[in-house]
Amino acid sequence: MELIRRTTWALSAALSIATVMVVLITAHAPRQEGLLRDLTRENGVVEWASVVILVVIALVAGRALLLDRKQPALPAGGRGILIALVFLATLAALEEISWGQQVFGFRSNKFFLDHNLQRETNLHNLMPASISSSAINTVIYVFFLWIPCGFRMAPNSRLAIGIRSREWDNFLPSLNTILIFAFGSTLQAYFLLPTWSDTLALLVTLALLGRTLLVQPATRSNDWAHWAWVVFCAATFAIHHDIFRFANMQYEIRELVVVLGCLHWITDWTIPAIQQPKGSNRESAAKQGIAA
Repeated sequence: MELIRRTTWALSAALSIATVMVVLITAHAPRQEGLLRDLTRENGVVEWASVVILVVIALVAGRALLLDRKQPALPAGGRGILIALVFLATLAALEEISWGQQVFGFRSNKFFLDHNLQRETNLHNLMPASISSSAINTVIYVFFLWIPCGFRMAPNSRLAIGIRSREWDNFLPSLNTILIFAFGSTLQAYFLLPTWSDTLALLVTLALLGRTLLVQPATRSNDWAHWAWVVFCAATFAIHHDIFRFANMQYEIRELVVVLGCLHWITDWTIPAIQQPKGSNRESAAKQGIAA
């Protein structure tokens, strides 16, 4: 599990650097204006990377369930979350490859040809992309960014007390996980009326993160460096917003960042549980997981 955690963190860092480089090359290098489009095209390298990470999420969650079955250690509700993650990650991976259509090349039936936005055999394109993306973004901003920041900024607030009383703090993402999701939120369509709420939510997130780092006693210099990097990424993508195509480019990369963030989040609370089985002092381990 620890190896998966470190690898996920390294991949997230590498992806953020590579994304900035690709954006700058696409914007400024001669005859490279199609680089970003080629990398983020349908069935391209970024989309397939998301499929691979989704499969890994299902496998990691399944392994954690098996370990907990042999020696119960997960916090209350943990097994239910892992079961849901196995199901959702598997479903999402199958949806990404259109239930095998992109691998085997079979033709969509009449229903999907008539109703699917991309005429593919999948469910998520039966509805406008704005609806599904708005729902996912709301979950990420609220549960993976704003609530964790609020918990850290005001540990004695009603919100924090309520979270601790229900032991939901066991599932709060670590600071590193929060920063991964924050980077993902920088990948959006800037200066467009349909996405103004996304941009406003990003600005609120960056402000909350900065405030969290100021008041959190355990803040390290590399935490500030990571926050500054996320701010730099947001500024870079906003300045070069004209090279993005609203329907696809940055959102394919954002999807990959989100699944990496989910994988890192799983390790946030499964590693402390496995290292501190039931009956031992798991509270301190959980706090270490939140702070990391």
